[in-house]
Amino acid sequence: MSTAFRVSSLAVLSALCVAGLSNAAAAQGLNTGIPGVGTSRIDAREANQEGRIYRGVQDGSLTPREYQYLQGREGRIEGAEARARSDGVVTPSERARLNGMLDRQSGAIYRQRHDAQGTYAAGGGIDGRERREQGRIFAGARDGSLTPGEFRRLEGGQYRVRAAEARARADGTVTPGERARLNGMLDRQSQAIYRQRHDAQRVGWQR
Repeated sequence: MSTAFRVSSLAVLSALCVAGLSNAAAAQGLNTGIPGVGTSRIDAREANQEGRIYRGVQDGSLTPREYQYLQGREGRIEGAEARARSDGVVTPSERARLNGMLDRQSGAIYRQRHDAQGTYAAGGGIDGRERREQGRIFAGARDGSLTPGEFRRLEGGQYRVRAAEARARADGTVTPGERARLNGMLDRQSQAIYRQRHDAQRVGWQR
């Protein structure tokens, strides 16, 4: 047997052993220090909760404000998980903390989806335009004319409009130039919503 073949065989055998140990550890929820191993249940819970939030958008049980609130909480959970995994090992206490955050998030999603609030109506001015565009985005999620990816991109556009408005209001006065810029952003957002809702992409959101 050649030396090269023996080295190659040993490398394959070592890889199989590592894979076997990793799979066994993942199945038992153990910490191995290998990124991604041992947090599969936490990742699955996060994905499940994201799906519940999107279904709340689709069925109208979440208002845009409730959606933003819940997504903010999801972001904090993801940040906590990233910090826990940064040294390569998720300790039992870190895992308990993440599961506690996910428990509270699950309760929050349930409460927001089962309260008396529904998707809101629009008013006038810049704020009214923002609400109308937000309502059109949510309508697209409900009727399937927006995919989850399109929904997130349009939500990103809404966030940029809100951030620009907050900067404009920071000194207590929205100048005509700032107002014109905000209306221009809303014009472009309105066109983007129309394009995304009328393109060939549609989706049957999972219920």
